Amino acid sequence: MNDKTIKRNYLLNTFYQVFSIVLPVVTMPYESRKFSAYGVGIRSYTTSVMTIFMLLAALGCSAYGEREIARKRKNRREYTRAFWEIEITNLLLTAIMVVIYILYIAIFGGNLKAYYGVLTIALIGNAFQISWFYTAFEEFDLVIIKNTAVRLIDAVLLFVIVKNSKGLLPYMVAVAVVGLFGNLFLWISLKKYLVRVKISDIYIGVHIRKSLSYFIPVVATTLYTIIDKAMIGGISKSKYENGYYEQASGFIKMILALVTSMNTVMSARMSLLFEEGKLEEIKKKLHDSLNTTLSITIPLMVMIIGVARLFIPKFLGPGYLPVVNLVYVFAFILFPMALSNALSLQCLNPAGRARESSKIVIMSAVINAALNAILIYFYKSMGAAIASVIAESFIAVVYMKKCSDFISWKNIIDFSGKKIKAAVGMLAAMILVGIPFRRSNIIAAILQLIAGIMVYVFLMVKMEDELVMDVVKKVKRRMRKF
Repeated sequence: MNDKTIKRNYLLNTFYQVFSIVLPVVTMPYESRKFSAYGVGIRSYTTSVMTIFMLLAALGCSAYGEREIARKRKNRREYTRAFWEIEITNLLLTAIMVVIYILYIAIFGGNLKAYYGVLTIALIGNAFQISWFYTAFEEFDLVIIKNTAVRLIDAVLLFVIVKNSKGLLPYMVAVAVVGLFGNLFLWISLKKYLVRVKISDIYIGVHIRKSLSYFIPVVATTLYTIIDKAMIGGISKSKYENGYYEQASGFIKMILALVTSMNTVMSARMSLLFEEGKLEEIKKKLHDSLNTTLSITIPLMVMIIGVARLFIPKFLGPGYLPVVNLVYVFAFILFPMALSNALSLQCLNPAGRARESSKIVIMSAVINAALNAILIYFYKSMGAAIASVIAESFIAVVYMKKCSDFISWKNIIDFSGKKIKAAVGMLAAMILVGIPFRRSNIIAAILQLIAGIMVYVFLMVKMEDELVMDVVKKVKRRMRKF
């Protein structure tokens, strides 16, 4: 695979991530009004509990599987055997977790048993999720088509099924079923890649221990929100607080998806480079990737802070004012999460150092849970948001130390310096535009964004930021051709 393939895959992933941002702009206002914060909270809480079982069932098989297939992709028989070994492991683990999950529902489900119950379909469906196989070959087309189709069908079903809060349960059933069939769709193209192998050649035991070391790093980007949602529901006993947290974290997830799209594309390539020992090329690609990631992350942090006051109350509807302050806090998680996600997927995991990464994230999860126990009691969902920012920052700092052979804080400062200065100017412009508007106003928020982006781009060009100037040069070259 050449650099053109990387660019093409990056563009495909960027398209999907932009789609993932645009679609909720249509669905979130409808969902928030029909379900209310209470209904959103029920879905958030029950899904977070089910997701814990789902993560335990997957046990890092996706990330581990991607790395194993990427390393063996030049040997068809070897990667076929590895695929079946990893997938059978996943199926067996899922079967065990489904039994445990049903017991959990019976004992602890309470008045939410029906909601927990329908999520069993999603738990089973995850066993057939094989996107990791295609990403190992850097073949993103089919995966993106499947993901886009599933998201679109979910959106259509939202408007067809949900007319009031009573539509929550049937909608959750529909989403789970669509997800199951979406995962099964990817199996259709497998025959083009696989060859026949003997059952006697399949050994699954060896993969459980190895995939376990990938479990924590893989869930790092979602671990805190899962812990937070479960603890908010358990400590505050308020589904409203879960609803506020769900909507605030939803905004951040949309932004984070765009920020981390490069890491998804680069992960398999970096595994191959580590396997071939091309350390200088790894260093260069990691530097370029982080520079690009921070160029996106820093202005997006400022954008979401700048528009929150005027945009969110009007966007979500009545009853969601607490989400604004949550978003202000959550915005600061973008920088450390973008950094840690890049270092995990492009350095530690491809280098076979997932176990080190696991230990760091476990320590961070303990810190997060301890802070949650204190802060949620006093500050409810806001306490959970603060705890997550602290925990994620801890991971980013330690990951930087672990990857010091390839990246340093001096590099990060060099990458970030001009971007932070431009972002400060951007925020000032957005605040000035928003001053005349006292009440929530979508048009005013759009004006803030336009003003902020214009100021940011102007300052970046004025300071001759390397990445921006490269883009300007490419645009000029293309214009000359016309």
